[in-house]
Amino acid sequence: MKWRTKDIEVYETAKEYIDTALVPLIPFALEGDLQEVVRQGEYVDHLSAEMEREYKGRIVLLPPFTYLTSAKEDEQERLKRWESSIKESGIKHIVYVTSDYEWKACPVQETVIWLPAIPLHQLEEHTRRDILQANVRDIHKILTEKWEKTE
Repeated sequence: MKWRTKDIEVYETAKEYIDTALVPLIPFALEGDLQEVVRQGEYVDHLSAEMEREYKGRIVLLPPFTYLTSAKEDEQERLKRWESSIKESGIKHIVYVTSDYEWKACPVQETVIWLPAIPLHQLEEHTRRDILQANVRDIHKILTEKWEKTE
């Protein structure tokens, strides 16, 4: 389920089945290695969309948490507030997806999945889709383990 009116209407009626929020962590900067920042954001965006397609009915894809690369400590505190708000809504699991390795050390309570950014813009559509689907299959193991712990 995506962050769209039509999907959220379904979410509200089927909340008990949708126990996981997916939060893409998207970097923002207008200085430094801009191509790498954009590559990370683009990859996480595509990967999150593929995960949402694969787990529709179990996962709700929330809006991206866009953060300033130059203010990580402040952004970590802001992410903790997001996490608290999401948990208070009744969501049991939160999964953060990122291509920024520094988030692996973030002191959040929930799962941070890090995958290196792949330059998707250099790939043909079918190759891009195959790679994203392979990544989702790898992530499936992490999600299944997380879900089984609480069932």
